[in-house]
Amino acid sequence: MLISSHFVRPFLILLLLGLGGCASLPKDAGDDAVRLSLAIETLSPMVDPLEARRVAELLTRESLRLAETYRSVGPAWLQNVLVNSGFRERGLCYHWVNDLLTALESDEYRSLVFYRGGYAVGTFKEHNTLVIAPYGSSFEEGLVVDAWRYQGRLHWVRVVGDELDWEELLPASINP
Repeated sequence: MLISSHFVRPFLILLLLGLGGCASLPKDAGDDAVRLSLAIETLSPMVDPLEARRVAELLTRESLRLAETYRSVGPAWLQNVLVNSGFRERGLCYHWVNDLLTALESDEYRSLVFYRGGYAVGTFKEHNTLVIAPYGSSFEEGLVVDAWRYQGRLHWVRVVGDELDWEELLPASINP
């Protein structure tokens, strides 16, 4: 017996939603904030260690909160499918960047500057991320901090050391 194609699509969507509900994000990011803080500090001797720790803790905490708010599921492409299909309101890469930058605006930073970074801008592969750099340094000297890739667990790498060819997206949001 053949199943009608108009039943297959809703079944697959329900299956994906059901599987997404089974995925759980860690409640505690463990030492992610400590490791991110050290990565930020090592960008330059001019970076204030207390400021690096404050930023790392805020980003770690906020990215996990956003994952819950967005009802994120992994892998990230699945979240994109759900958002683009209308099953989720938010959770695309640029949502993460905008919301993390908004959280960072609640404080002042004297040794750090924050940028929006983009990869493959204008193509179907486009990806946006947050970049943290020491004050007075260029975008290229910064650290990519990506909350989207692992749906709330932060991934970071130096701009020049990443496999992706990042470019600065204007405007840079937060400057001292």
